[in-house]
Amino acid sequence: MKDEVTTLSAEMLRRFCEANDYSYSSDKDGNVRLSFDYSEERDSVLKVRIDRSGKAESILWIRVTSDRRYDADRLDEVLGAINEYHIEKRWPKVYAEVKGKAILITCETQLDVAMGIHQALLDETIGRALSSANTFHKWMFARNIPART
Repeated sequence: MKDEVTTLSAEMLRRFCEANDYSYSSDKDGNVRLSFDYSEERDSVLKVRIDRSGKAESILWIRVTSDRRYDADRLDEVLGAINEYHIEKRWPKVYAEVKGKAILITCETQLDVAMGIHQALLDETIGRALSSANTFHKWMFARNIPART
């Protein structure tokens, strides 16, 4: 089963979570939500969305957000840090959104699997997306940009 190339499915997302002993929830479409507890190394909790999107639900879409927020008036500093990160790293795609007076940072990975995917590649892709997002948030915390209070 791990080597069989098949259409991306909600069951495959669940298998990933169960194989890694992650506590997760699923929405009505079978997309997955999970979180990683607070870590001092990143000074935050990470929230994860793993979705299938697109017309045929053939895009694997992983978004990781941190509960660490920055004041909107620090946008230039935050964007500068994200740009610095992207000069050195390809993944994950990282972007900042201003929501009210706070900046929310999202790490995102997408993969078009219209031709199919096998479980082992799916597991590797999601695992790397989660690991790289965690690495980014640790790196960002080390920049010493004060969090929103």
